[in-house]
Amino acid sequence: MWTAPRKRKLRRREDAPHRHGSRHSSRTTDRRLTGLVTLLAENSTIVISGARIAREIGVSRSTVWRLVGRLRELGVKAKGRPATGYFLEQVPDILMPDMLKQRLKGGLFGKRIHHFFKTDSTNRVALELGHAGQPEGAVVLAEEQTAGRGRAGRAWASERAAGIYVTLLLRPKLAPVQAPLLTMMAGLSTRAAIEAVTGLNAI
Repeated sequence: MWTAPRKRKLRRREDAPHRHGSRHSSRTTDRRLTGLVTLLAENSTIVISGARIAREIGVSRSTVWRLVGRLRELGVKAKGRPATGYFLEQVPDILMPDMLKQRLKGGLFGKRIHHFFKTDSTNRVALELGHAGQPEGAVVLAEEQTAGRGRAGRAWASERAAGIYVTLLLRPKLAPVQAPLLTMMAGLSTRAAIEAVTGLNAI
């Protein structure tokens, strides 16, 4: 017989990590990191003071310093100037939730975006979210997967900055035998979107 674990009360701290609900899930991206990247990317031509960053993302100056260090560990080229502030040498190729929500505002997929710098599989995370009652339209996005899966459970290479690894949670009113049509529709729609935005012939 399975017994649910007893819940423990935890004191909230500014530096506490933000985690996904399941104990088996990877750590979702800290919202403060999201806010920092978004702020720097939207002001990529200027140096932003540590005081302003702290004020806008709601942390202390020392936490700003630690978050910048974390970004550097993740490969983001964030530079600092003594007594001046921080800036990005290059806008990172990262699909941060705040940036996506601005572009998806008003749509089905812009409300709940779960971002990971690294996770095992966005499919697995989305499946857990579905079982937990997450509504239709939830998006699970990763910069890198360590156990990505393709069709029929095949291994899927998912290196950082080499692709867009995303799973959308849908609850269609379809018979199971019709479900594979969604995969075909998603593939064709992705191809059309790539061609429309980039002008490239997506294969």
